[in-house]
Amino acid sequence: MKPRKPRATPKSKRPPSRKSPPSAASSANVKELALYERIAQRAYELYDQRGRQAGYELEDWLQAEREIRSAAGMPKRKWPHDSPLPAEGEG
Repeated sequence: MKPRKPRATPKSKRPPSRKSPPSAASSANVKELALYERIAQRAYELYDQRGRQAGYELEDWLQAEREIRSAAGMPKRKWPHDSPLPAEGEG
């Protein structure tokens, strides 16, 4: 005699699945992804406007980021190299 295969529980007898509402973290991730996509699109436009010359990827990305963040009213991103270096003998 063959062993019986377990049968799947019919959907009608399964308990309803409970999906939790989106968390603040996932909402922030969605916003970051949308921002990233807008910056990527603008960087590509800059690349295209330059005649698709390679070698300016970083410049295009940073320019696009400045434009998108400014248009969205977001503060300028602070980079470590933006801070002045300590004078000779300091620090």
